[in-house]
Amino acid sequence: MAYLAFLLVKLDINNETLKALKEDLSKRLITDDLTGLPNRKAFFEAKQNYKEPTFILINIDNFKHINDLYGSSTGDQLLIELGQFIKEKVEKLNAEVFRLGADDFGVLFEDRKDELEKIVESLIQEIENNTFLLKIKKNNKVILLEISINVSAGVSFIPPLLETADMVLKHAKESRKKYLIYREDMQLYRYIQQNLNLIDTIKNALQNKKVFLVYQPILDNRTGNIIEYECLVRMKDQNENIISPAQFLPVAKESKYYSKITQEVIKQAFDKFKNTSVMFSINLSAEDITDKGIKEYIYEMLKKHPEIAERLTFEILESESIHNYEEVQEFIKNVKAAGVKIAIDDFGSGYSNFARIVELDPDFIKIDGSLIKKLPYDIYVQVVVSTIVDFSRKLGIKTVAEFVYNEDVFSTVKSMGIDYSQGYYIGKPSKECCPPEKSS
Repeated sequence: MAYLAFLLVKLDINNETLKALKEDLSKRLITDDLTGLPNRKAFFEAKQNYKEPTFILINIDNFKHINDLYGSSTGDQLLIELGQFIKEKVEKLNAEVFRLGADDFGVLFEDRKDELEKIVESLIQEIENNTFLLKIKKNNKVILLEISINVSAGVSFIPPLLETADMVLKHAKESRKKYLIYREDMQLYRYIQQNLNLIDTIKNALQNKKVFLVYQPILDNRTGNIIEYECLVRMKDQNENIISPAQFLPVAKESKYYSKITQEVIKQAFDKFKNTSVMFSINLSAEDITDKGIKEYIYEMLKKHPEIAERLTFEILESESIHNYEEVQEFIKNVKAAGVKIAIDDFGSGYSNFARIVELDPDFIKIDGSLIKKLPYDIYVQVVVSTIVDFSRKLGIKTVAEFVYNEDVFSTVKSMGIDYSQGYYIGKPSKECCPPEKSS
């Protein structure tokens, strides 16, 4: 500020102009450059003016997908339009609207607890029912793009407003709800502390070689022979207790340690099976495939060990977390060129898209355990599984039944023509899969 004052004196600017420049500078400090809305700093100043403030934190679902698909300039246009749309819709509440960073918007107004749910539901519905018209350039032409979006919200009137609203927003997304209102009895602070403790456990496990693999056999239903092992990751905590991936992987995905876990899994799997002739599989998520570091590591390992690549299957979860199918397709094309096979994991679990399967060109489809475990007892499930099997057979794709846990399920799986079986009835995951050594 002293330097600015020096420049102004040098330029012989009068007091009135100086005052206007200072006001403009002050305004810039509390205004978001893109949308023109008040920013995060402005929010912290504004909330002090409310006796009983209520705060709604709104986030665009899968905003990264919009940027990936249409470009960041289109994403910026959407943020501008959405900010103005929200501002118009909450005008009657005498509310202030803020852009708080990335694709987060905040709405701040005086206490209306009695009608809060109605306000939030109405705002979300209006946003999701609206079509945003955006201009994009394509082939040197400007065209109008119509985009509809989904949003999630965290609501709080308990300080610290932004922190509690952010916590409950994350909880709403995890529980697949459109919004949640923060309550002190939710004990989300304890939940966050548990996650922080788990991140420390993950860090410790990676440093002290407590991340390890177990192996579950896959049976050829025609021959009755074990033909492959799926590599499954486990972890030990500081007290040597085994933690399942269902507990630590979701937390790891929010930290820098997730990619380190994936690399450790790949390294251990390659080491385990390098001197064998046994087929094995490794699970990859959409996050793995779109992580540049992981992809380069995989390509390097396949180049170093071409003999292993020919016995490896990557299992990919075909889910709503896959946004950039072109990137996934490119990865599949590259690893298949090295001799790797591809399996689509958990098919039939609720998101599965038959058209997308054709695009991904898998060698195997693993039918989700939620269907297989009901197979002998549910006619509807039998129809669904029969459709998947018929579809796969026509495309030359082999099928694997997951969660084969008893004789009834196993018999039904075989009678329906499913190629392979996996589950506790076939064999539990074990550190001692003992693949036979290659004969010298």
